[in-house]
Amino acid sequence: TRRVVAYSLAALALALFAAPFVATQMKTNRVASAAVSAPAGLSIAVLPLTNLSADPADAVLADGMTEELIAMLSRNHNLRVIPSTSVFALRGQHLDVRQIAESLRVSHVLVGGLQKVGERLRMQARLVDGRDGSTRWSETYDRQIGDIFAVQDDISRAVTREVGVRLAGGVGGRSTVRRYTPSIEAYEWYLRGMDLALMRSAAGRQQALSHFNRAIASDTNFAAAYAGLARVYVDDAGAARGDQRGAYARAEHAALRAVALDDSLAEAHVGLGWARIGQRNWVAAEAEFKQAIVLDPRAPRAYEGLARTYQWTRHPAEQLVAARAGMDIDPFSHSAIREMALALLGNGRCDEAIEQLRPLKALSPPAGVAGVVRGQCYATKRMWPEAIAEFRWASETKEARAALSFLGYALARAGQRDEARSILSDLLAGRTYSHGAFGIAVVYAGLRDYDEAFAWMNRAVDENSIRVYLMGPMFDDLHRDARFARVMSRIGL
Repeated sequence: TRRVVAYSLAALALALFAAPFVATQMKTNRVASAAVSAPAGLSIAVLPLTNLSADPADAVLADGMTEELIAMLSRNHNLRVIPSTSVFALRGQHLDVRQIAESLRVSHVLVGGLQKVGERLRMQARLVDGRDGSTRWSETYDRQIGDIFAVQDDISRAVTREVGVRLAGGVGGRSTVRRYTPSIEAYEWYLRGMDLALMRSAAGRQQALSHFNRAIASDTNFAAAYAGLARVYVDDAGAARGDQRGAYARAEHAALRAVALDDSLAEAHVGLGWARIGQRNWVAAEAEFKQAIVLDPRAPRAYEGLARTYQWTRHPAEQLVAARAGMDIDPFSHSAIREMALALLGNGRCDEAIEQLRPLKALSPPAGVAGVVRGQCYATKRMWPEAIAEFRWASETKEARAALSFLGYALARAGQRDEARSILSDLLAGRTYSHGAFGIAVVYAGLRDYDEAFAWMNRAVDENSIRVYLMGPMFDDLHRDARFARVMSRIGL
């Protein structure tokens, strides 16, 4: 069996700074981190490639190529490379190159376009000096689609040469591209599956699954595609109404397959770590995230996973360090912002958490999790009208499943018990849904009916619907109840 040379999924193995390495032993050691930044002058942002193809569907391919170039350039530890989530956030802002360079604090910007016609690939690339907008280098590549790896290699070498950094992995004439699949067809489907927008909806995740499975059908030894599957299954489990254990089991299976094919693939360990969280195996989850960081110290989802693990295990200081490391790498990432806000909330810094989440509310469509976490901040501060407004706003977004039950909680605590009981009635009758038994327990907690709250919390453990929000300061009254410790012991804490 040939060894598949892989690197972390392009959308995730990105870098803004040489990230801190978190070394933490659960329950005993504290998190220690050391951030190392590249010199200020050695920095670049790769703007989303323009889709020049007649087929609008090739826009996803152009975005995937953008992320591949970012991932390749990020291998140069002397070069600060802006993550894809940060550069994609500027799309549609009508900024010129110099404004973009100033916003992202980079000295250079790579712009270009991609056109696919049958088996031909035409790619334009131009390196721009961010200080004055002048062109440092430009090239047009007109190749067969099978030469896509060589084009990436050529662009990476040209950029690093012009910026003036040593090319990682380029000693002795070796290529900077890790050709982790010999199949161009598999690679193209993988790029399509890596579209970050797909992760924001159930329909999109199903499409991503289809893309990754088609990649695997073309190359059954494609480790990165299996890691992509694991990520989709984890995201699906978080939004699922039903078989969450099944989704986490599928994530575990895909991640284990990726690790078996190439145990140097950081994102495979990240996917396995998130699957372990879903299976409540906290020690194994921490170990997988830390292994991913050893393999790639600039993989943001590994730090986000560590932060989530420490939130569950009630280590708020370590949670904040890990979340901040993820933010340092990818400051505009939705998931990094979420984990940072949760860490701030857990450390009693509610005002900072509220401000941190503001950009997520402005997205189109907005990220409902922003209202869920902001509402918890206001609830912790006993600012019930503000909490109700946030939860009500979040409940209008399809993906914020916790919002409805949290709204019931806040209404009950604000004295609006009739509306809270109406929400509870709908949840009990199955007319609405808010994380199953966990959501019902939350509303009972808001009504201060603790016997029912803990009864439903135990059902949530049975059905695996319990959510990490339970660990937050909004539920301090539950934490002080002796029954809370028994619930925690049932999930291995």
